[in-house]
Amino acid sequence: MQSTHELVAAVKANARVVEVTMDQAGSALVAADVLIDVREGDESRDGHVAGAVNISRGWFEFILSTDEALQARSRRFVLYCKSSGRAALAASELQAC
Repeated sequence: MQSTHELVAAVKANARVVEVTMDQAGSALVAADVLIDVREGDESRDGHVAGAVNISRGWFEFILSTDEALQARSRRFVLYCKSSGRAALAASELQAC
């Protein structure tokens, strides 16, 4: 069984999930159709990117399976969290649906 660190590393190595640098973040945010903060609610309430929707990582698959807007392939998504691990896992799930 993979450790959490190994799982996140494998997802980040997948070419379908693109991790942007801090230098690229501004343009990625501008180009995005949907911004999703996958941190827990208390983390998001402490501060978040303007316009972002909070869908915690723990609920992401449940929301994804019922929200047609998240399933739209023509939309450009930016997902973020504190250290990029949860965002990478959520992005992988988004790509898989």
